[in-house]
Amino acid sequence: MSTIAGKEDMPAGQVFKNVQFMKDVPAKRLLVQMDSVFGRGLSYNCTSCHVANDWASDSLPRKKTARAMVEIMNDINTTELAKLGRPRTPQINCITCHRGNGSPGTAIPSR
Repeated sequence: MSTIAGKEDMPAGQVFKNVQFMKDVPAKRLLVQMDSVFGRGLSYNCTSCHVANDWASDSLPRKKTARAMVEIMNDINTTELAKLGRPRTPQINCITCHRGNGSPGTAIPSR
């Protein structure tokens, strides 16, 4: 947060390089989302997906995977779950499947 001091409320796409999702949200919110949704949902830290000191780099495969997963998550939230027709549509995020693990669970829990 200290590196974006004074720019916290500017759109993330103006503060950071190579932002492909959430460009219009405040920069502070993007960092909070990265930490609370991605980081905690997967038990990752920043350098799990980003190259330290070159945050815009796309050289790590995990970052490419994360972007694909965000597209899938957004599609499920905006298209598929909207089909439920509820006044308050539920939403998913990383923790829905990953439950704090780098790899999502593949087994259906037994009762």
